[in-house]
Amino acid sequence: MPSKTTAKPIFRWSEKSQRYIAPNGRFVARAKVLAELEKVRRGVGQEMRELARQLRDGEISRVEWLIAMKARVKAVHLLHAAVAAGGMDKLTPADLGRVGAAVRRQYEFLRRWEAEGLPVDGRFIARAELYAGAAYGTFSDLERIKHKAAGYTEAKRVLGIAEHCPDCLEWAGKWLPIDVIPPIGSSVCRTRCKCTIIYR
Repeated sequence: MPSKTTAKPIFRWSEKSQRYIAPNGRFVARAKVLAELEKVRRGVGQEMRELARQLRDGEISRVEWLIAMKARVKAVHLLHAAVAAGGMDKLTPADLGRVGAAVRRQYEFLRRWEAEGLPVDGRFIARAELYAGAAYGTFSDLERIKHKAAGYTEAKRVLGIAEHCPDCLEWAGKWLPIDVIPPIGSSVCRTRCKCTIIYR
């Protein structure tokens, strides 16, 4: 009988550089990692839009909608945190505590929205999708913590491809102390922010 083997991860994680290493020994481009995360957010966002449509059309109840939304919020935040940490197995109890706090904040926003009666107007479906975008803030926050622990001291916001809000335009392109750089999600564009933060 063949012995059981544990599949090795395709990518390795470098604590020093805070980057993924591909099987060929080269670093995985940061842009590729961010693009894959954006795909995840778009996919979850579409699921949230569909849940909103189902609620609007009477196919599911408000309780069913809330349970399904919470499940997706938790999953997308946890995945983004795992990518920032270098893998699910590298999430520490403190990291999980931060993720839990971020998820609870989103749960509270959902609870307040549900308490408002979930007005099914033209903004309802679009608003549901924003809950997926909030996971990018969780990724960015944990990424900052991990870089600081690895010895990085400065950070700079870099504009992505988007129509940027005044805050992002003002903050971009400046090397600042890692604890001073405004986090993703703190600008006027909130969960729609397309900026990224690099470290040195």
